[in-house]
Amino acid sequence: MKIKLDYYLKRKRITLQDFLKINNLTSYKDLLEFCNKRNFIPVDEKELAKLNESKKKNKSEPTSGKTSKTQKKKSSRPGSKNKSSSQNVSFGDDKKQNWRMEHRFNH
Repeated sequence: MKIKLDYYLKRKRITLQDFLKINNLTSYKDLLEFCNKRNFIPVDEKELAKLNESKKKNKSEPTSGKTSKTQKKKSSRPGSKNKSSSQNVSFGDDKKQNWRMEHRFNH
């Protein structure tokens, strides 16, 4: 059962131009061969000709020489990375530290 190429393109949400680029198709003959191998009903040659004409029109239009501005570097926010946490506080008594270490690994 053959499927119309238009229907396939709509389902995949791509344009005919994108489809031709993806599959490296440059002529209508290439498109016909591709469609026959994969059971597609190809688009008319007129549609492909319209697409080629619109490409030529877009290429002939001059582009503006505007460039976008570069983004400024974001400044870092003051954070708590360098502050010591309560876990790093040392105990004066070695017995308390040893007991905590033993207790932590036993459970």
